[in-house]
Amino acid sequence: MSEELFSELYADVLSDCPSDFEFSDSDSDDSDIRPSKRQRRILSDSEADSDEEWNDIDIVPSLEDYSRNSRVPNFECDPPSIVDVIDSFFDDEFFNLVVSQTNLYHTQMKDLHKNSAKTLQWKEVTTNDMKKFLGLLVLIGLLFCANKMF
Repeated sequence: MSEELFSELYADVLSDCPSDFEFSDSDSDDSDIRPSKRQRRILSDSEADSDEEWNDIDIVPSLEDYSRNSRVPNFECDPPSIVDVIDSFFDDEFFNLVVSQTNLYHTQMKDLHKNSAKTLQWKEVTTNDMKKFLGLLVLIGLLFCANKMF
């Protein structure tokens, strides 16, 4: 394709644009464009080298013995139930907070959605409901991981 054909194509496409998108030569003043003032820092060889030098001999660091107990729970049953896992990582204070905030959110939003079917059927969320919901999320995650493995 020749340059004339490209020019005609661009002119045709640009003619379809609304007139408020057109600009004059005064709009494209080069003085409005300012170059970036950010400078790159270049490290010299002396700055890049630290006081330590690479050695051919490995130095083994002295590590102290770890004396704390592990926070990973030890489950009695094998495999543990979802309820046991959830109860070991989340306490009642967490569930009470989530339940109270969920019910508060519903109270704040019900005036905006008075005629919604979900609003009319709403029941206060309980701690047990929230534990079941979190358990379902854990199970979905386990199923998703199992499906990816096979």
